[in-house]
Amino acid sequence: MEYKPLCRERDEIRVISIEPSKSYSSRRGTENSWTPYIYHPLSIGNKYPCVPAVRIAVAEDLVHCKLEHVSLQDTVDSPSNEDVGSTNPGTIKVPAWRLQKDEKSDRVRDPYEDDKPAPRFLWGDFEALSYTWGEENANGRVVVNGSLCHVHQNLEAALRRLRALPETEYGMKYWIDALCIDQKNIPERNAEVKRMREIYERAWSIVVRLGEGTEDGDKACDSRTIWEFKWKPLMDLLRKPYWKRVWIIQELAMNHHHTLFICGDTAFFRQELELTLESCMRDSLLLQKWLDAKSDDSANENQENLFGLFQRVSSLMELNSHKLHGPRIEDVLSLAQEASSKDMRDKIYGIHGLLPTALSSRIQPRYDSSLNDIFQDFSKKLLQECGLDSVLSWGGSDLGLPSWCVDLSGPLSRYHIQSLRRRRANLDGKFPYTYRVSNSTNYLLCSGVFIDTIESATECSLNLSDLDGNLSVVHDFDDSQGGHPIVEDGALRGTLIVTLLLGHSARSGHKTSFLAAPWVENRRDNDTSEDFDFASDEQKTRELFWIVVKIKGYFGAFDKFRKANSTFKVQGHELKYFFPRWMPRIDARHGRYKENLTRAIFSDGSHAATDVRLAVVSLFGRALANTTKGHLAMVPSKARKGDVIAIVDCPFPIVLRPKGQGYEYIGECYLHGFMDGEAFAGDEQPKFEEIMIV
Repeated sequence: MEYKPLCRERDEIRVISIEPSKSYSSRRGTENSWTPYIYHPLSIGNKYPCVPAVRIAVAEDLVHCKLEHVSLQDTVDSPSNEDVGSTNPGTIKVPAWRLQKDEKSDRVRDPYEDDKPAPRFLWGDFEALSYTWGEENANGRVVVNGSLCHVHQNLEAALRRLRALPETEYGMKYWIDALCIDQKNIPERNAEVKRMREIYERAWSIVVRLGEGTEDGDKACDSRTIWEFKWKPLMDLLRKPYWKRVWIIQELAMNHHHTLFICGDTAFFRQELELTLESCMRDSLLLQKWLDAKSDDSANENQENLFGLFQRVSSLMELNSHKLHGPRIEDVLSLAQEASSKDMRDKIYGIHGLLPTALSSRIQPRYDSSLNDIFQDFSKKLLQECGLDSVLSWGGSDLGLPSWCVDLSGPLSRYHIQSLRRRRANLDGKFPYTYRVSNSTNYLLCSGVFIDTIESATECSLNLSDLDGNLSVVHDFDDSQGGHPIVEDGALRGTLIVTLLLGHSARSGHKTSFLAAPWVENRRDNDTSEDFDFASDEQKTRELFWIVVKIKGYFGAFDKFRKANSTFKVQGHELKYFFPRWMPRIDARHGRYKENLTRAIFSDGSHAATDVRLAVVSLFGRALANTTKGHLAMVPSKARKGDVIAIVDCPFPIVLRPKGQGYEYIGECYLHGFMDGEAFAGDEQPKFEEIMIV
């Protein structure tokens, strides 16, 4: 299609108006009678340029649109427009609930309680559409300025839904990227990408079309308590492909609280979704168990990590809360890495408007460049503006890039633990660290200290499918060897706990941990090694402990890890011997157990479940490792014996693999005893070396 260039001096954009639905009685047209739509040349001197519409007869109820150029400088209160002050752009009718920001107020769905805000521009006002493009085929059809356009079916469906909105009838215009940007004009695409933040910020509102609706879809966000709402409509809504698009990260971050979400024929506003997600996040594990019990489709429902589902959508909603300084770059990069995109270059360009100004101003969108060139260029500029840790937090590329480069092409196999970025392994950069990229080789040259070498690591890395796993029935004990000699060394047990949790600050120092969970769930009926009454109150409280741990924590996944690595030695002790064989006996006559046995056991179970959840998250894509100097570490699962651990100008240690004259970057790690500058605490300071990461 032929496009008229936008006038940059006048801050022009293209917008569309949607005509009301009409019933046509004229002669039936044939598809061959349509002419391809052309964006007609416009006069730059025309203050209010538009494309003249040509009326043609149609037999079916296609969506009719008018495309025009408008200037964002033509505001009603602009001093330059005083000479046309008598111009009245009228009013635009919208439902009052769209303007509602008080979460305690009830909104009106039907009939509408209308309000008529005054447009902000001499030509009216506009909303921006956020939606999923869908498949590449262009089976949808709309009429633009009298000519037929073939578009994605999702866009045609979105336009039909927009046509039914009350503000459309009263003159609201819309900015839609597929129609308002010349997608085949690479220079224009490059330029418009840099304007996306401004466009979505200046839009009166954002209309989000999530996709087609489902049965009972209007009940998805009807309740703020997870035990009251219809769970299937909500799950269907959160599973929409829309939430995985990379472009929506920026679009939702620019959203306003009166943004309209549309799913099929159901409409709701932002705060309804936020409140529902808040309830879901708070009790996601309990909800998971409840849904598993009610689900008839174990192949689909039971394999979904609901916490991850809630977390992503909730994170997208929270981006809007950082109005003063913008969202944190680590949050934006994390969402982009997990998002999907048909053009991987959009993993960078789709978040351009959310990057720090010093960084975004140096990034020029170039859709004619290769993906590797774009990722390398972004990595270099991110290094210069945000520091070494911002780059290495996302490094370890498998794309054929230098291993240190940022790779947003797909999600990491491990959860990105932000708590590691709050540590001080490099002693807050108080030493003369340096880093730079070689112009000739693109290798990263940085000063650092080699600390240790990996000696051994556990196997069986956890993944999402393990979250709903059952307890293992493998006991893995040789009773002929004299029972179960549990490791009593309190310091070593504490080191194991903290390491498996990556030193997570959420653990508040409670005494009961996952190490209190017995290796075998229940004592065998024929076990007479101790006087034990299965009907006693003590046994009931032990059962309560298990109920709490299994319901409130992903214990099946943790049990898989420990059983698969039962003989892995932690400073000479096999892992299984850090756990009691049975649930320990409880003396109800002493301490807090004497006052309220049930409450104490429930508290112990809750603490253990908290540790289990944190440990499982930490173990996703990671392994527990021993070093040659006798330290414990948590390293990426692809780390192996012989890899070295170093400290560079990052708050966390890193794992490197010798490769030729340099090292391949494997990833970040937790090295117990070296997370807060302890490497530099002695009188003899370690030797700094130049490390070449290839």
